[in-house]
Amino acid sequence: MGMKLLIVEDEVRLRDRIAEGIAWEEHGIELIGAVGTGEEALRLVEKIGADIVLTDIQMPVMSGLELARLLQQHHRHIKMIMLTGHDEFDYARESIEYGVSKYVLKPASNDRILESVLDAASKRRLELEEKHQYDLLKERWRTHLPRLHESFYRNWLTGNYASWELDKRGEEVHLKLPDQLYIPVILDIDPLNEDDTRFLPSDRSLLLFSLNGVAKERLAETSAFIVQETDGTTIVLFMGVLDENRMDFYQRVNHAVTDVLTMTKDSLKITASAGIGPIVDAKELLPDAYLKAKMALQTRIVYGHNIAITFHENPSAANKWTSLGDMEKQLETSFELGDEQQAKEVAGQLIRSAFSTGSVPEVREFLIHISGMLSRFIHARQWLLTEVTGDDYTYFESLNQLLTREQIQEWMIRVIGRICLFVNESRKNSTKQSVTDILKLIDTRLHEDISLYRISEILYMNSSYLSRLFKEEMGMSFTDYVLERRMERAKALLVQGAKVYEAAEQVGFRHVNYFSKAFHKYWGMKPGDLNK
Repeated sequence: MGMKLLIVEDEVRLRDRIAEGIAWEEHGIELIGAVGTGEEALRLVEKIGADIVLTDIQMPVMSGLELARLLQQHHRHIKMIMLTGHDEFDYARESIEYGVSKYVLKPASNDRILESVLDAASKRRLELEEKHQYDLLKERWRTHLPRLHESFYRNWLTGNYASWELDKRGEEVHLKLPDQLYIPVILDIDPLNEDDTRFLPSDRSLLLFSLNGVAKERLAETSAFIVQETDGTTIVLFMGVLDENRMDFYQRVNHAVTDVLTMTKDSLKITASAGIGPIVDAKELLPDAYLKAKMALQTRIVYGHNIAITFHENPSAANKWTSLGDMEKQLETSFELGDEQQAKEVAGQLIRSAFSTGSVPEVREFLIHISGMLSRFIHARQWLLTEVTGDDYTYFESLNQLLTREQIQEWMIRVIGRICLFVNESRKNSTKQSVTDILKLIDTRLHEDISLYRISEILYMNSSYLSRLFKEEMGMSFTDYVLERRMERAKALLVQGAKVYEAAEQVGFRHVNYFSKAFHKYWGMKPGDLNK
C-alpha cells in the first residue's frame, strides 16, 4: 500500500471535495479517512496509523494546532499539512515545533493540495528508506587480523581445535586466552510469517547479515566477541572474570541478548530468537557449551519466536516418555503450520528415540502411543481417519503389521505427508471462504461509505492481511473491485430507469457531481446519456 493520508476538515463540502475530488490511489496515496474533528482524527490514527495528516487550523473544540501538538508527542513520524487562512498564516508559521511541515493557504485548489501531499509523502518515504536500509549495516572489521580472529573463534566454538591447540592457535593470531567465564549464545532470524511478502527465501542471507550488524551495534560496549557462523547465524561469546557472581553474569548476558532481539524487531520489523548455553570456566569446555546453545535455540519450535532460550539438561532416562511428549508437541506444531519437512524431521527424532533402547516392547508401546496421537490430531479437526490416511489406515487397525524400523518410519512419513496436505488444503479453502464473505459484504453495503478497514472490523481480520488475501484471490485491489461493482450496479439502475441522483445514492456517492465524474471516467459516457 502507499502512504496513509488522513483528512481533518470540519467544513463538509471542502472535506468531500478533497477526499473525493482527487484520485489519491493513482498517486500512491491511501486515503484512510476524512473526518470533521480532531478527536476523530486521534482515534483513527491510534487505530490505523497514518503517514500524513492534512488538517484545517480552525476547528471547534480542538484546533489543528492542538491536534498537531498531540500527534507530535506520540507519532513524530507523521507529516502535518495545515490548511490556513491569510489572517492565520503568521501565527501558524510559528508552530513549527509541532511538526507542521507545510502550510497551504485557503482557498486552495485540488492540484495545490495534491502537490503538498505528494511532497510530504516523498519526504516520508525517504525517511523510511534511510531507516530500513540494510546495506548501511557494514562489517566493522575489514583488516586482516580481525578476519583471523573470527576464524579462530569460529573454529574454537565448533570444536575444530584440540584442547592442546587452543593457546598455540590463539598466539598465532595475537590473542591471549586467560582463564575466565564464558557463555556462548546463538542468534538466528525466526521463520517469516506466511503473509509477510516483503522478503523472498533468497533474502535470508541479507537478514542474517542485518541481525549480525544489530548485535555488533548493541553489544559494542560489552565484553563479548561476535562472529557469523558459516550458516549465517550469529555467535556471541560473552566473557566474564572468574570471581564474578555467576548469577549476575548470566543475568547480564540475558539482558544484553534480550536487548538485541528487541532492537532487531524495532529496526528490521522481523523477529529473531537466541539460544543461550551454560556458563563454563574452562576454554576446552566451550565447544560443548556451544552445542548446548544450539540445542536451546532449536526448542523455539515449542516456545515460540522472539525469545531467548536458556539451555536445560535433558531429563533422565526414567523420564523418556516426557521427552517423547515434547517431540510430539513439536510434531503437532509442524502440522499446524503445514510444514511437512519439519514434521518429517521431528518424526525421525521420534523414531530414533523409540529405537534407542533396542527393546521390542518399548517400540510397540511407542507405536500405540504415536498412532493415538496422530488419530487425535485428525479427529480434532473433524476429519475421518480413513479419508486422511488412505491405504495406510489398515496399519492403524493392526500395528503388528509393521515389522521393521524401516516399515514404521515409512508409514509415519506417509501419514505425516497426508496430514500436512489436508492442513494446507483446509487453509486454502478457508481463504476462499473468507474472500466469499468479503464479496457478500461488499454487495450488501454498496450504498454505504464502505472501506477496507470497515470490512476488516466486521470480519475481525487484520486489514493488511485482508488486502493481500483479496488481491491474491481476485487479481485486483479491494478499492478497484468496489469501484467496479458500484459502476456496474449504477449502470444497471440507470438502464432500469433510475434517476442519476438515485443511482448515485444507491451506490454510495453522496454528491452527484462526483458520481458523474467517476461514471464518465469508468464507462466513457455521462450517466445522463446512457438512455439517449
